[in-house]
Amino acid sequence: MSGETAVNTPGQSSSSLDARIAEVSKPQPTPHSSISDEIPGLVGVTSSEYERYERKVVVEKVDYEEFIIDPLEMEYSPPAAPENWTPFTHPEGSVYFQNKELATYPILTDVYVYETSAREELEDYINKILTYINQHEVQLPQGDICLVLEFRKSENCGYYFVNHARRCLFWLAEFDAIDFLAAVKVHYEPSHVAHEMEALYWLHNEYFPSPDIHPMPHKVVTELEDILHHAIGDALTSSSPTMPYPIDVLQQMLALTNSVRQTNQQDRGLGPGSTSMMYRFLHNFHHEYFLHLHGQKTARLDRDQPVHPTYKRTFLMTIFSPLLFYGPEIHSKTLQKTAVDFTVRKADWDAVMAQLTDGWKQLNIYATVMLAANVAFLAIPGIEGMDDASPPGSCSWQQSISYLSTMDSLGSIILGLLLVQLHNTTLKAS
Repeated sequence: MSGETAVNTPGQSSSSLDARIAEVSKPQPTPHSSISDEIPGLVGVTSSEYERYERKVVVEKVDYEEFIIDPLEMEYSPPAAPENWTPFTHPEGSVYFQNKELATYPILTDVYVYETSAREELEDYINKILTYINQHEVQLPQGDICLVLEFRKSENCGYYFVNHARRCLFWLAEFDAIDFLAAVKVHYEPSHVAHEMEALYWLHNEYFPSPDIHPMPHKVVTELEDILHHAIGDALTSSSPTMPYPIDVLQQMLALTNSVRQTNQQDRGLGPGSTSMMYRFLHNFHHEYFLHLHGQKTARLDRDQPVHPTYKRTFLMTIFSPLLFYGPEIHSKTLQKTAVDFTVRKADWDAVMAQLTDGWKQLNIYATVMLAANVAFLAIPGIEGMDDASPPGSCSWQQSISYLSTMDSLGSIILGLLLVQLHNTTLKAS
């Protein structure tokens, strides 16, 4: 106990006294204001909120009359990066940067630091964060961590830290995680939240996949292969597997993973294209683990197994469904099986839309036949005189019904064609 001598009192054991003294002398956290209060504009974000794909930079079109290349010119390197900043190019094409000098851990960003004003603003945020950490004696985890920052469309600066050893994100202040947990409406256990946190960790690695920043451990490929082996086996032997992909896609994912493993074993070095795909697969699977409460008491074992109370028939459904030949009830049951606990798999939704589109095509055929029959009926000579009670020149009741049927058939054809066109386009786009 830092130079002090403990004295036992009567009726008090040495061990209990030591425990009490240790508890009293334990360093207590010093209350301080939130980092967002001390650094205006700084906000905590997650990798799923990262706005790389929302930025969509637009440039004016430039028309060159000519673009001259000098004789013997063979140097086409990117511009020299600012001091202490190292540029990387994502396999999809975006540019991001790393700085290993400003702090004792790497700093990652896709702020375009070639622009002086953007770089100076970013480095100002970094210095303020480091000052906050030093002033408040924030004890960051030891080991492999990094800081990620981005300029957001809201004109704030988003940040998060990454702990590679624990496969998680963390922040320097309280962080409201409901935005990325709200897809599952249960009492959250730490072991359950861990799946989504790991999914966010893999998503971060997908955004910054260069092995020069963080090499992908060999065991990661082994873990992914094990996940895919089980997913394929489950798809082969179960009618309602929980994994989000059909078996042919899973087999292609496994083939790609095996190819990456072979490259890794041959010590040829994995590039960012290989690692980014492995990270994307892991992000998707761990997100599925979170959605299906993997490892929890209420884990969803089948795709169509709800963990919340099931839907009850409403009064309106009970009244109107028989009048509509139980069509609404059939569609309601289909949607309930597709959107279990409001979670929809893309493959299931595509199957439902394909089934509906086929149904609309069939109805169009029936409507076309009815339209032709009505037109033929109205073309029969003397059809006006079929009703003796009708005055001359007026429509008989048979004609009126046929005209009404013609309009209904024409409306059904137009509506059916519009629905088929719209949802066929949606299916192709997805």
